[in-house]
Amino acid sequence: MSLLEVQYKFENSIIPKGKWRQCNPQRKVAGTFYRKRNAMNFIHGAIYSDENNLKYGIIVEKEPNNKYDKNALKLIGCWHKKRLFSSPVPRCKHIGYVPRGLAEFVSTLPPETPLAAELKYAKVKNKNNRFGDVFIDIYFVLLLPGLLSGFWDGRGHPF
Repeated sequence: MSLLEVQYKFENSIIPKGKWRQCNPQRKVAGTFYRKRNAMNFIHGAIYSDENNLKYGIIVEKEPNNKYDKNALKLIGCWHKKRLFSSPVPRCKHIGYVPRGLAEFVSTLPPETPLAAELKYAKVKNKNNRFGDVFIDIYFVLLLPGLLSGFWDGRGHPF
């Protein structure tokens, strides 16, 4: 087994305070193929943070000037990076996007609606021990304020 092969279920991902409601079933972060190094650093950093009771999670950021999708929702992974002779330091990197269909659904909500995401699971597979052959899957759920209605009820998609 290669050092790049990882499967990990996250239990302590940090989300903002308040009442949040799950908007969708667990989904895969889109675009990690183009951000392999950031995604890999995030996975390893989140695992380190989880195992050492440090904060980690995903920030959702609207990206209206995205040239491919005006409804794009950027996902930024945040974790603590361990250091040899000092305290761990926080790091944040762009790891991908909310899938297009879900981002389109979110665009129908009022613009001031706060968004959050919860990290659930990550899987890394390296077929030939070369970085170019690494496949990275990061799974999350999108969270919206608990008072809003019309979201995922566990039986189907809201969009």
